[in-house]
Amino acid sequence: SSVEVEEVLSLTEPLITSVDGRQFALFPESLETMNQAVERTLTDFHAKNPELPGMPMEKLRLGLAERLPRPAFGAVIALLIDQGSLVPIANAIRLPTHELNMRAADLKLWERVSQVLEKRRFQPPPLHELAEELNQPVSEVRKVCKTMARMGGLIEIRKDRYFLKTALVDFGKIAQEVAQANPGNTFTAAEFRDSAGCGRAIAIQVLEYFDRRGLTGRRGDARIISASSAMLFESDLPD
Repeated sequence: SSVEVEEVLSLTEPLITSVDGRQFALFPESLETMNQAVERTLTDFHAKNPELPGMPMEKLRLGLAERLPRPAFGAVIALLIDQGSLVPIANAIRLPTHELNMRAADLKLWERVSQVLEKRRFQPPPLHELAEELNQPVSEVRKVCKTMARMGGLIEIRKDRYFLKTALVDFGKIAQEVAQANPGNTFTAAEFRDSAGCGRAIAIQVLEYFDRRGLTGRRGDARIISASSAMLFESDLPD
């Protein structure tokens, strides 16, 4: 009964967290078991990748022996962050003891880069314009972007054109919505451009990237959705 459930919960005192509007409860013993598994996986990753600030979230989830569904995994990570066992950075996670080999100047530059890309998420400038806007050498901006792309937070859809992963997730949802509104679930580049409000050049670049990744497929002058954007974009998105 609900009364018995409340009595059990009051005795065991589970930890409660909310992820994407859903509540999750986890008992301390289970959280500690997951903490140990995560710590082992991250320790190994840091040893093999000392130049990276952290391990991509999805890569961490898939690297655990007990593979949790994404929502439950997100709840575990949120609780471990709250208790100080993990530190989030970009689209990744690290142990508090991990010494960042990424220069402090690079981390500061990444903060500035991410702010520009977030502000202009559907119309990010090409790398040379981004570097000019930040008054930084192109080589330094490219190095930081490539590092963050390895962590999964950025996607290079073509040479020196980087998008936040979250922006591409949104683009994928727009493509699906446009397709679903048309007979035969097909849509044109112009329809996608108008819905996204991103301009023709970027619309074409994004759709060509979707074609390569299998989200969309060509049907003459139109496109059709070939895969779920959720399945595609919740992965590490290797180029």
